[in-house]
Parts: sequence; C-alpha cells; structure tokens
Amino acid sequence: REELQSFMKRLHRDLGFTAIHVTHDIIEAGYLGDRIAVMSDGELLRVGRLEDLMEYASDRRLVEVLGQENVLRGFARREGTLTSVRIGGLEIKSAYDADGEVLVLIRPEDVYVHHPDDVGRVSARNVLRAIVEDLEHRPPVYMVSFRAGGVILRSSVTKQVMEEFGVSRGRELVISVKVTAVRLIPEVKGERNPDGPEVLSE
Repeated sequence: REELQSFMKRLHRDLGFTAIHVTHDIIEAGYLGDRIAVMSDGELLRVGRLEDLMEYASDRRLVEVLGQENVLRGFARREGTLTSVRIGGLEIKSAYDADGEVLVLIRPEDVYVHHPDDVGRVSARNVLRAIVEDLEHRPPVYMVSFRAGGVILRSSVTKQVMEEFGVSRGRELVISVKVTAVRLIPEVKGERNPDGPEVLSE
C-alpha cells in the first residue's frame, strides 16, 4: 500500500494532472492530497489543507472524522482572562472563550512530559501529576496514554524523552499543557452548516 501511495504521488507530481482520491484514511489523504474535502453522512463539512483542518476544526463531526487523539467532553466557565474547564475529576485552564458544555481538543504533541522533580520549574498553567496507563510505538514517536484525575490524555513522546524519563506503564510523571493548546468547541448537537462547507485555504 505504501509503495502504491508513493507511486501515485510521483505520478501526480511528474504529470501535473488534477486527481480526486477517495479514502477513509486521513493520513493517506494528507500524504496524497494538496487539498482535502471532508464528508460525513453525505454532507461536505470542510475543504482545506490537512494542517488547517486539524488546527481549526470547529465541528464535532469534523473532529471525529479527523480522528484527533484527545477529544474530551467538559463543562466550561469563564474566569477572568481564562476559561476553567471541568472534565470529570480534572480541571484545566484554557485561553479560549466558552461557557457551558464543550468539546475539549488537545493535540498529543502539545502534552509535554516532565520529571516529577521538575514540577516547580514548569511554566505552563496546566501541570498535572499523571500515571502512564499505556504506550504504543508509532514510529518515529511513542503515543503514551496518561491518567490524570481519572481522565486519559495522550502525549506524543520522542524516543529521547522515553529513555530520559524512563517512561513505562505504571510510572508516575508530570505532564503539562499550555492554556493556548486547550481548544474548546461549544457542544451544539445536530447542528448543520446551512451555507455549506468552509474553505480554509485557497
């Protein structure tokens, strides 16, 4: 399959033709396509580059199709310049403005791992003690599942960090997330966009 994808990409590059490729694999779509159209239940949700779709996802169905790792349900309330979000037994801060029920999106690469002794030197507002629940090798990184306050958060961890902190199942470490990395999407069930898809980039 990987060889076929490489062949198709070379063919498109060398001949310069326009092609439509249909797939359920978002990674494959990002590798082969310059622009991606995301569909769900027969409706065109968004059109744009993969990085833009990932960065600016603002619809629950779009988030599900894109398969983002940390998608949690929470309750938000504004407190001064930040928003406090309760997710089960966990409370974190976000720079996004929201009130009420929300979807919480945190990219695995935005969940940083620290040694417990370094907790006082971490500048992020969200600093959590967490237990390594599970880990999976996804070359070139590891996807590590942490449990903090009864909530599972996944972090994309390099081999160097794995070795430096001795990341293994059952180990207690510290994780941090910046407030700007905690994205909030208001929960509006059954909402559809009457104006059609949003084009994120030309």
